[in-house]
Amino acid sequence: MNILYISPTQEDNPLLKKIKSAFLKSKHNFTFFLIDYTKVKGWKWPFCKRFLIPSFINYFEFDYIIIWDDDLDIHHFDIDIFLEICIAFKLEIAQPALSYHSYFSHQITLKHPNPNVSIRMTDFVEIMCPVFTKEAWLKFYPYLQDDNEQGWGYDYVFKYIGKCGIVDSQPIEHTRKINPHGNKAQIEMWHFLNKYGINQHYKGNLEVYKMNSDRQHTLHTKHFIKINSDRQHTLYTKHFIKIIVRKILILLSIPICILGKILNCK
Repeated sequence: MNILYISPTQEDNPLLKKIKSAFLKSKHNFTFFLIDYTKVKGWKWPFCKRFLIPSFINYFEFDYIIIWDDDLDIHHFDIDIFLEICIAFKLEIAQPALSYHSYFSHQITLKHPNPNVSIRMTDFVEIMCPVFTKEAWLKFYPYLQDDNEQGWGYDYVFKYIGKCGIVDSQPIEHTRKINPHGNKAQIEMWHFLNKYGINQHYKGNLEVYKMNSDRQHTLHTKHFIKINSDRQHTLYTKHFIKIIVRKILILLSIPICILGKILNCK
């Protein structure tokens, strides 16, 4: 059995409905932990500390604890395939990659530019949408602090908890602009990181794998091929250059179109 916790949101949130619908179809048994923001306000991590306590997790023997924000659009995300990949690679903390339409804070969380990449072993998973094994959650739980409401900085702890990864073959979209309460969150993060002597650095992609063509029903690491990740930064750079050039061309085309209409009128 697994538990999905979505940060406090309105009950009629259409993104929440999509997530619930998709997870209910899963072959894995999911328990939903949802808080109606119109009735109880607050950030998700204090509620995690209050409710997802070790005794509760142990009593119900949850295999995975999924803690997501309420502004994630899953599109074609398949939780079953995602968990199969996590199990195959023995990931203890993982997240889906973010699509390129997403608002993002960390470039590493974006879907790998190589479309063939299925999964990356990393030393970073963001607090936006982490997926924990039971063992990883129990190790992480003591780090939850009352004075770090927004949870910034927790993602720098994950690499010390267990094996981390980002699953590129099952991306999701982050639809909301980055937290406008950043100053307060930044201060909370500094206090947290200083308390535990943790720095904000991470290496990035440690290993990169693509799916083998002979994939079977149950995934195993033998169904993946390790590929060279040395060019990852070049790929990301080229991708963002393409995006910037495309936007510039679009901006340039607007005055040209207007000029064309003016000339046609004359």
